[in-house]
Amino acid sequence: GPVAVCEGPTDVWRFGKGAVALFGNHASDYQVRLLCRLAAGRPLVVALDGEARDEAEALAARLREVRRA
Repeated sequence: GPVAVCEGPTDVWRFGKGAVALFGNHASDYQVRLLCRLAAGRPLVVALDGEARDEAEALAARLREVRRA
């Protein structure tokens, strides 16, 4: 199934299996590479908090870019 990328651990608890937390709304380049490796062959869903919409869209774009490379 998909891997959900959330902002914090309580969000991960709500998603259950297949979710990871960033501890904020920004992912480093290293974290992006790890996420892509972790979710190889699986869909990635960016589920940041509502007020972090711009950050969520930017992260989704970065993840797509790294996956294409």
